[in-house]
Amino acid sequence: MTLLSLLKKQEGIKPQILPLRKGDILCHEGEVCHGVYLVLKGAVKISSYALNGEEIIYNYVEEGGIFGNNLVFASDPSFRGNVIAAKVGEIVFISKDQLVHLLQSDEEFLKEYLRLQSDFGKNLNAKLKLLSFSLAEDRLVFYLQQQGKSVAFGRVSALAESLFIKRETLSRLLHRMEAEGKIKLSKGRIEYLGN
Repeated sequence: MTLLSLLKKQEGIKPQILPLRKGDILCHEGEVCHGVYLVLKGAVKISSYALNGEEIIYNYVEEGGIFGNNLVFASDPSFRGNVIAAKVGEIVFISKDQLVHLLQSDEEFLKEYLRLQSDFGKNLNAKLKLLSFSLAEDRLVFYLQQQGKSVAFGRVSALAESLFIKRETLSRLLHRMEAEGKIKLSKGRIEYLGN
């Protein structure tokens, strides 16, 4: 069961459903997080800007994902970046009070929420490990190995965001590694040929 399906079973809880229009800022950096958000459709990115003006994307949350969950009960619950709609869609907002009520009154909801929290922590650790590699090739190889040596992707720019490298850098790297026989590229898929 998903958190959303468990939420739909609740009587008396009426979470807000908010539209996502690409480019809209849903929450600003420094703003206090007052609840959790579930992405019904579309996607959001959480980002800020470096001193040189370059955008740094901290997280990309797609359909079925959650955000605000790591902030809502924090001692400093302010967003660390702007939350921006990356794709058209809808999100559900559950206020902190509603969330506390659900966690106290519905064991199934509590277990699913804790699973999501655990998965969030695990994914965060994987991102930190990915970022520990300073070379783009090392990041790509680590990512491919984590994904079973084969990854489907829609756009190079989306994959570059996942790897925290520039699209141009990834594009050059993919062509070089393919020429060296380290990877095999086919339409929308990369296969790692190394160990």
